[in-house]
Amino acid sequence: MSQLLRPSNAVLNTSTYSPYKHLAPIDLKLDANEGPPLPISISNALADISIDTLRRYPSTQDLCQRLAKRFKISPNQLLVTAGADDALDRACRAFLGPGSELIYPTPSFEMIPRFAQWAYGTVLNIDWSQSKFPLSKVVDLISERTKLISLVSPNNPTGATVTSDELIALSKAAPKALILLDHAYVEFVDRPELDLSQLALSLDNVCIFRTFSKAWGLAACRVGYVMGPERVIGWLKQVGHPYSVSTLSANLVHRALSDSNKYISESVTQVQKERFELSKLLKCLEGNVTDSQGNFVFYQGPQAKWIYDALAGLGIAVRTWSKDSRLANAIRITCPGQQKGFERLTKALQTALDPQAILFDLDGVIADVSESYRAAIIGTAASYGVEIHDRDIAMIKACGDANNDWRVTQTLLHKHGLDVSLAEVTERFERLYQGEEFDSQHSPRGLYLKETMIPTRETLIKLCEGRKTAIVTGRPLKDALIFLERFNLTDLFQELITMEDAPAKPDPAPVKLALSRLGVERAWMIGDTVDDVRAARHAQVIPIGVLIPKEPEPFFTRKHLETAGAARVVENITEIQEWLR
Repeated sequence: MSQLLRPSNAVLNTSTYSPYKHLAPIDLKLDANEGPPLPISISNALADISIDTLRRYPSTQDLCQRLAKRFKISPNQLLVTAGADDALDRACRAFLGPGSELIYPTPSFEMIPRFAQWAYGTVLNIDWSQSKFPLSKVVDLISERTKLISLVSPNNPTGATVTSDELIALSKAAPKALILLDHAYVEFVDRPELDLSQLALSLDNVCIFRTFSKAWGLAACRVGYVMGPERVIGWLKQVGHPYSVSTLSANLVHRALSDSNKYISESVTQVQKERFELSKLLKCLEGNVTDSQGNFVFYQGPQAKWIYDALAGLGIAVRTWSKDSRLANAIRITCPGQQKGFERLTKALQTALDPQAILFDLDGVIADVSESYRAAIIGTAASYGVEIHDRDIAMIKACGDANNDWRVTQTLLHKHGLDVSLAEVTERFERLYQGEEFDSQHSPRGLYLKETMIPTRETLIKLCEGRKTAIVTGRPLKDALIFLERFNLTDLFQELITMEDAPAKPDPAPVKLALSRLGVERAWMIGDTVDDVRAARHAQVIPIGVLIPKEPEPFFTRKHLETAGAARVVENITEIQEWLR
């Protein structure tokens, strides 16, 4: 029966709000413009709530009066809502319907056109990709059908602003339309004249939308408010839930208003400083950096996608838009608002844009070991009567902690019910790999002789040009040197880190040792296993995954490399050359 159900066209014509997320683990979220954490004392407000209060429907009357006093307006001119989103949604439902229009300068806050479509309004887009507001183009679109005009200032995602003269001109040009002045980021402006709240309150057809989610650091509370003409606020009350804000959230906002003004002022100052430094760094790149007045910086240019992926590889999330062609090659980076987080961000950006060194795993990146090490695993298992396939090896490598092929072989045997010592497994493995057995002509037949180079020497020279390089491998020193000398590669790498030098990956020690010996801080590392990726990330090195030749499980392996934290996964390391400036 459910197949016979059909939602309204308003639902069918929109999609779920779902920003693209990188698969890498993230611990520094700079993709949602959330404010810095508040002092722990704010949470004490929760202790003031009695058990009896929790069973009562909430009231925002006290908060409404407090905010109205703050702006010197009547409480009837203000409505507390479940975030500014709730207030914007109410405005669309109150003013729009079939045949009515919202003028929407874009790119901007992407929920506004959704709210309009749900109310069966028509959205008219006007390009606002540059810093200057397109006033004349907006005015040209105004007609009898115009019911709402969206003004997000500072704009999200660009950070551009609207001036007082532009707001006045627009108000006069559209006397029958309500202007939605979204001031969610206004606390972050560094010029007082960009706060248009008092001016907007003097105009008959403007509502101001504010929030506690950004500068106040209370996004989880979902508390915002709208101010405007008393008659309009009354209409907005009619089209929304009567109890939209919980008592818990209201109490936390009360405490923040009482205790956090000094803290907010200091954190805003920190954000403004970070915004300036971050803009200066990005303006060195090809592309466009708008003059942002929000708690973020917007960059659109050819290196945006790589920056997004590279930062994710180091555990930092920034915002991108995979489904919006207007924002192709664009990123928005939230300012952390904390010195430690900002230092981490700037170092990560510098690493993405200008690495001092390139580190290479050896096996699967430079050396094709499908007929040597992997064949030795299969052959050693066969000597115990156990049949192992390439797919089995790929699966165990994808799980991690599998940088030592002797231990990988022992683990595979254990999975088949054989309890064999590592020493015995190693001896049989080495006989196959080193060729300690001889044929009738007494010529060595070790599997190592079947190893070939994956990239050409010329490819490696191009990747290494102008940067320091090192091999970071789990091979014994002797085996690594044999391969490098055999293929005339020793001159390309300043350092060689092997099994004898440090604990095995995923421990970051061998990667850190390579950085130390090279005398660098910023590097990329190319590896074919999740152990390479994890070791690099923990050493603050950007990890790049590569699929081995004839990878038996390419989709499976790619996903595991990405979820382990690889910035990107390539099939051929020649692709990496494009990302180097």
